[in-house]
Amino acid sequence: MDTLERIDGRILALFTKFSHWFQCLTGRTNYFLAKISLFLTMTAWGVGALGYWLPILERRFLHDILTPICFLMVLPDYIMRIYLCDKSEESLFQNDERTKYKISDPIDGSMGWRIFWTFAVILSIPLSITSVLNNEGVLFFKIINNGFASFVWMASYFLEVDPLPPGKSKIRQWIEDIQAGFRKLQPLPSGK
Repeated sequence: MDTLERIDGRILALFTKFSHWFQCLTGRTNYFLAKISLFLTMTAWGVGALGYWLPILERRFLHDILTPICFLMVLPDYIMRIYLCDKSEESLFQNDERTKYKISDPIDGSMGWRIFWTFAVILSIPLSITSVLNNEGVLFFKIINNGFASFVWMASYFLEVDPLPPGKSKIRQWIEDIQAGFRKLQPLPSGK
């Protein structure tokens, strides 16, 4: 178990480093990145569900009949998680206290769950490559559908990152510097 904890710790450190870099650059926290990952997860579920009825993916399998049913079952949960990400980000910017809402349940907030999806991503790479190279279906939808494991994996790690305290982003500072420069270039009012 020690090896799995080290693997999880290193991956979490990479996600934390990326999230903090992104927050310093844009001012958006890991909750924003988690919302994107959750939305892409829902999109992959939706593409899989549509693929059952429309010829946008390759051939149908027996398990594909469960995809639309599972999609309808998990959709409210993912919508609630996106809402809680919004609330967590709002509380971070409104209070000095960091109120972290309970976004993930004990199962998918655990190290075992994140390691499971790490291995699922590794195993899905060869399957995704063969699926994309297959001439059946629409390439864009196949890429979205095959990214499901990656999207869940990213969301599970982004939800575990602790955001930095709020501050001015580099992009905001850059825009303010440009605006200040333009204000200096304005002609002085002439006195009559």
